[in-house]
Amino acid sequence: MDKEKTKQKGHTLNQKPKGRPRDMDCRSRILKATYRILLKEGYMGTSIESIARKANVGKKTIYRWWNSKPFLVLEVISLQFSEVYHPPDTGSLAEDVSDFLNAYLKLLGGNLPAILNGLAAETQLNPEFSMEIYRLIWSPREKSLITLLERGVQRKEIPKDINLETLAEMIIGSRWFTLMFKGMATDPSYVEQISSIIKYIHPK
Repeated sequence: MDKEKTKQKGHTLNQKPKGRPRDMDCRSRILKATYRILLKEGYMGTSIESIARKANVGKKTIYRWWNSKPFLVLEVISLQFSEVYHPPDTGSLAEDVSDFLNAYLKLLGGNLPAILNGLAAETQLNPEFSMEIYRLIWSPREKSLITLLERGVQRKEIPKDINLETLAEMIIGSRWFTLMFKGMATDPSYVEQISSIIKYIHPK
């Protein structure tokens, strides 16, 4: 029986074609090659051509799974961010947030900040990509942080009428701002400063 032939276009992270084990091995080689090139050359120095050479595949093979370099790089980086840290309840919101931020900052080492900056630039050109990077990287961390803040509300450490989503965005966004415009991924005083701010908004 003849198999139905279908044309396959580029795929975003949530639109990947099913493949045989051999195809998955090829896909794995592409992801590993991309990561190695990113570490050595950075985001701007990484190209589909160099990835294809490193993985020993054709460019068309890469485009079977990803419709552009940003989506491929995002999947590679999302694997580094795959585990979301959920701090235990210490009984103190400031301590909970400190634990959360320390785990968050550990991810921002090496060349990762520069790669994230490259991806951030792509979000300005592609709304679909912007939604994908938020879904895969930032949304899980924002939700985890909001859970901590909700515990703080229950313990009456912060006002119950405060917008927790906005507060979470301010905490995470401040580090993202520093990363993008000052080129600083880590700052020993950052976690302490955020913890102090949390204490100052204690309801009176």
